[in-house]
Amino acid sequence: MSVDGILQGRIDGLDLRLQTDLLLDAVKQAEGRPLGPLLDALAVADPLALAEVVCGTRSPGGAALILAALPHAERIEAVLSPRGAWPRLLELGGAEAALPVLTTAARRHPGASWLVALSRKVEGPRAGLAHLSACSHHPAFAQACRNHAEAGHVEGLVLAAGATGRAEPAAALLGVDRFDAMLRAAGAALDTAHDSPIIAQLAAVWGPEPDDLFVRVLPILRKKQAAESLRSHCRHLPKTARLLDLIIRGMVNAP
Repeated sequence: MSVDGILQGRIDGLDLRLQTDLLLDAVKQAEGRPLGPLLDALAVADPLALAEVVCGTRSPGGAALILAALPHAERIEAVLSPRGAWPRLLELGGAEAALPVLTTAARRHPGASWLVALSRKVEGPRAGLAHLSACSHHPAFAQACRNHAEAGHVEGLVLAAGATGRAEPAAALLGVDRFDAMLRAAGAALDTAHDSPIIAQLAAVWGPEPDDLFVRVLPILRKKQAAESLRSHCRHLPKTARLLDLIIRGMVNAP
């Protein structure tokens, strides 16, 4: 069978287990031709052959192959464990495919602890941003924030707070005593979503008598809507309420 025929997904009649070399040679000779049709056909015909071509020990790798394989992640995971498959896909895809690999892994496994190390490898000082942005509406989001906070991924958490408008990144930073970073994350969340539940999330970490904490948080406020939203949730915090009243009056022309 010709290379062109294989790349076009015409694999009927091939013994995919015995003729893996033929498939691998076709991938190596693709030279810019799309790999999607072949991987689509393998995903239907034999997930084991798909996994061998995409991330087996003899896979040629490359961004084109790995990006074409991402839509078939479920089939690959039927053969390889996610913990083993995703680092391998990251290794084979190189820098060009790294962020799509990480984002796809995060969407499929938002609560996986191994995503912390994968994030650090891909994003460096911004580690956590892609993972948390991908799973911001998943029940595992708060735990993922705590995992990244414990790993020291401070900037990623601050950026994720701004990207999602969620309060959990700030709460996670408070939980590891990164107060300055918590303030930045809280401010970023409120800039994105003025009704972000900062008070409830931070109070849950701080514990009883959080009034003195929120007095220190309030200087981050830049938007009147955010200040008014906080004011509606702090009737039980007299110091915070009084200071917010002053802040809101001073924001006459603020949005």
